[in-house]
Amino acid sequence: MDVSELVKQLLPILVPLLLYLVKASEKAAEEAGKDETLARELVPLVQSLEHTHVTVIASGDRSVAVGGSVSGSVIRTGDANV
Repeated sequence: MDVSELVKQLLPILVPLLLYLVKASEKAAEEAGKDETLARELVPLVQSLEHTHVTVIASGDRSVAVGGSVSGSVIRTGDANV
């Protein structure tokens, strides 16, 4: 199956769940912060994930895909770019 087709099929399923996933992750982070042993164990895991290879796909006219940080950057799409 083509990746773009898979994304088109999964988006309508995953987007409504996004709010619940964010709330669950916030609660998990809150609980992890209370448990010092768990927090110490999670630090190396989180640090290793920061350097994990990420694949992003920009599909469609004037689309943008970001696979890392673009803070402080200007992203322009369209025909009137200077």
